[in-house]
Amino acid sequence: MDVKGVEFPSAILTVRLLILTGCRLNEIMTLKWEYVEFTDKVLRLPDSKTGAKVVHLGQPAIELLKAAERIEHNPWVITGTLEEKRLSDLRPFWQRVRARAG
Repeated sequence: MDVKGVEFPSAILTVRLLILTGCRLNEIMTLKWEYVEFTDKVLRLPDSKTGAKVVHLGQPAIELLKAAERIEHNPWVITGTLEEKRLSDLRPFWQRVRARAG
């Protein structure tokens, strides 16, 4: 999902959220806007590897989520290229990052 050297914004958002939240990859890749509670500064994940859990968010994660593009009729935070779908594979992006790092 590389367009003339510019990475797909959802892939970048995924990596940033992984760093800022400590969540597992699948928890971020399947994150829906309905799980994000800005007022309480938490993610309420109904089904993580260990069951339902609450992830407390720091201000950088809150700001990142508030700035993230929301697509009408798409419930996913990490959106894909198809309408109303989520990004399903981070490997191509990650392989490019690793190649650039040498």
